[in-house]
Amino acid sequence: METLNKINLKTKIELLGNEANASLSLNPAFRWIKFVLTDNIPNLNGDTIPMEEFSNLIRTGINAPIKMAENAINPGHERAVPLGVITHLTQEENKVVGLAALWEAEREDDIGMIKEMFANNEDLNFSWEIYYRTEEIISEGIRNLKGCILKAATIVGIPAYDGRTKVLAFASQENKMTLEEALAKIAELEGVISEKDVALASKDELIAEKETAIAEKESTIASLNENVTNLTSEKELLASFKESVEAESAKVAKVNAITSKFTEAGIDENYVKENIEKYLSLSEDQIDFIVAQLVHFQSEATLVSNASTKIPNLNSEKTKLTPKELAQALSKK
Repeated sequence: METLNKINLKTKIELLGNEANASLSLNPAFRWIKFVLTDNIPNLNGDTIPMEEFSNLIRTGINAPIKMAENAINPGHERAVPLGVITHLTQEENKVVGLAALWEAEREDDIGMIKEMFANNEDLNFSWEIYYRTEEIISEGIRNLKGCILKAATIVGIPAYDGRTKVLAFASQENKMTLEEALAKIAELEGVISEKDVALASKDELIAEKETAIAEKESTIASLNENVTNLTSEKELLASFKESVEAESAKVAKVNAITSKFTEAGIDENYVKENIEKYLSLSEDQIDFIVAQLVHFQSEATLVSNASTKIPNLNSEKTKLTPKELAQALSKK
């Protein structure tokens, strides 16, 4: 399947062949010109031929007439009559470019005037005549023409495209080639096409290989990204589990440490178990103080774990208690 560049190359070479053939035309009654028919930029009338309509102009424009007023180039299309015929149209970037055969035998004076103007670098401009099916307003005063059919191209003095639709080349009879030279030129162009076809085919193969390699790399990258995502998720789960285990271990260690302090001081272990949650939020110094106070009061009364035993409420709104305040709280029953 031909690539777009390949098709464009063939079209341009075909046009080049037509230009060469035009310059050596075996029919002395024809004079050939190359010209710009249109571009895709709004003209002074606010009309725009969008690039998607170029194919319609190219398809319908072959054999459409080239027109000009007799013995003069009028500002517009008034009194314009056929001067020749369009033989070829093609797209070059944002323009439609054409070849036309002018009828020198029928309009000798007019074609002589065109030849002289071109030789003197005077502007020769075209204005198209187009049928269109619909229009699309794209902004104030600007419209796109849709469903275009080329009726004619007319040489005018005041073009709507403000100098963008000029005659690009005018073939001279003095530059005619012989039939043998023409055939040799065509063969040369066909050889160029063949070489370009081979080069483009090789380039297409390289592109296909690179696209395959890129697809493989993208698949590998996607797989690695998935692995990274999975590993990250596992790492987060392990970190959370580790954090919970460490927190539980720290709590167990603190419970054991608090229990040891109480039991080593001779305080009943059951008392410690029942009230351990109250002591977990206290610092080591606060625990030591409480143990000391309990030991002190234990000499005056026996501490037992029963329903009537009240453990002081140490969750004070104050951040710290004085020894006196703590002792008073512990002595309340």
